[in-house]
Amino acid sequence: LIQILVEAGQPGLWEKNANMRRLWVSAVVWGMCLWGGGERSARAAAVSEHLPSILLDSSNDEPGLFPSCIALRGGNPNEVPEPDALSSLFAEADGDKEEPHARFISFNLEGRLLHLQSPRRHSLWGHLLWNSAKCMVEYLVEHAEDIRGKQIVELGAGIGLPSVVASMKGAKRVVITDYPDEDLLMTIKSNVERLDLKNMEVVGHKWGSNTQQLRDLSCGRGFDLIIISDAIFNHYAHNALLRSCSELLCDSPESRILVSFSHHRPRLYKEDLNFFELAVLPEHGSFQVTKVGEWNLQPMEVDDNSTRSYVEHHHEDVDPGKVMLYELRRRIVK
Repeated sequence: LIQILVEAGQPGLWEKNANMRRLWVSAVVWGMCLWGGGERSARAAAVSEHLPSILLDSSNDEPGLFPSCIALRGGNPNEVPEPDALSSLFAEADGDKEEPHARFISFNLEGRLLHLQSPRRHSLWGHLLWNSAKCMVEYLVEHAEDIRGKQIVELGAGIGLPSVVASMKGAKRVVITDYPDEDLLMTIKSNVERLDLKNMEVVGHKWGSNTQQLRDLSCGRGFDLIIISDAIFNHYAHNALLRSCSELLCDSPESRILVSFSHHRPRLYKEDLNFFELAVLPEHGSFQVTKVGEWNLQPMEVDDNSTRSYVEHHHEDVDPGKVMLYELRRRIVK
């Protein structure tokens, strides 16, 4: 409740989001019910099961109010709450709710226009096509001979553009993965089916969890290339991501991991780069790390009030528009 009331005070949020005023009042009523105890407290407990979903919902294409609230309850942030638990508090909101609709992102690949469906909104920003993914695609196209006939897996794929391009550029097999969220995976699968890509598999994978299913898709030998675009901003997940990488990469001096990223929060650029400091340690695979590419682009603006906005916390020595590409290879033991 405190988080709701505090975040409601962000400059401009109250005015620009029509749901803001309704939800703020509802949150106050919810708190009063909790304070009252007894039957009212039980009613508030029922409402509390659904409140985070409401806070994350996007009506009329407005951004979700509090993306940080995803930590309060798992599940789909676009999920519509059950009406029985909310009928008394939110009955007036029923008329302006919209059904989630398909959203497409277009990308020009050497003259061919690719239309990829995207989730309407996703708590891990999997609904956006980030600059680092575009730069990864540019690198893959320029080095198509290096992926032809290879087995490739992408971790944290989002809408999966790099995987799609790798498949179209002659990879033997491409396994595209992201967090095992049903809506996100179904969106990726629909893109694969729409583009009629026969050499692709879509699998949910939580970093650091068992990789046997993925290894089986590589015929047990591991993958020649692992693609990671715009994922190392999740600092808490570096160890888990490296664990998956170490287990999935095949034991060959030619196998490698490509990691593209931007410093979305320039003040935390050292935390971003800590991923590569961890990668060289024996417990994470003893990888050799090499910078292989850099692009200077305009920073992406994010209008969802999320922590990945470039509006705040710029660092004087860090350009948030710069995209960097690093290569990780297994260290050869002589």
